[in-house]
Amino acid sequence: MPISISAPRTHSPSSRYILFPLLLVLALLSACGTQKYTVDDGRKVDEALLQSMRHYGAGERALRPAIVRSADLKDANCDVQWELPISVATSYGWNETERVGWVRALGVDERLTVTGVHPKAPLQIGDKLVEIAGYKTDNAEKMTLALAERRDAGKAFDVKTTDGRSVTLAPFKVCRGYARIAPPGTPRAQDYHWLL
Repeated sequence: MPISISAPRTHSPSSRYILFPLLLVLALLSACGTQKYTVDDGRKVDEALLQSMRHYGAGERALRPAIVRSADLKDANCDVQWELPISVATSYGWNETERVGWVRALGVDERLTVTGVHPKAPLQIGDKLVEIAGYKTDNAEKMTLALAERRDAGKAFDVKTTDGRSVTLAPFKVCRGYARIAPPGTPRAQDYHWLL
């Protein structure tokens, strides 16, 4: 039903002059509250970086199903840790042109974006997470930490996506040693740690 706002007839014409600026200020304030995310504006992005991002995405798509399959080995002699049936990436913290590259190469913006999935995972590549077990922030680094904390707790938890879906992610046990792909921009990086 359309809503019409007008000054009551019993008020003077000057009340209209008060009402209009008030509505304008409210409209501007509500527009300021919306988070804007990077889109591909067609600018030139370094082709080597784009290629590295595409390789990263291909690696994540191949690696996640293999990690899930490794859990089926159930090696009694290994130390275990928790994993998820999805992997995520974000362009948060990258410079503006690199963020455009993330969108162009993989559809990843500042939000946590699913880049790898096991075929039976409840999410798809490209889904964007906006809430993790009730926690929500625009800071993707904090969202990544929240996701890791929920994973390491070893209990199922809910996540929400930008399209309003709420799905349950269930961590599963694997032998200790997270397998990760070097991030785009530093494809030759190597990191060795007792958990990685």
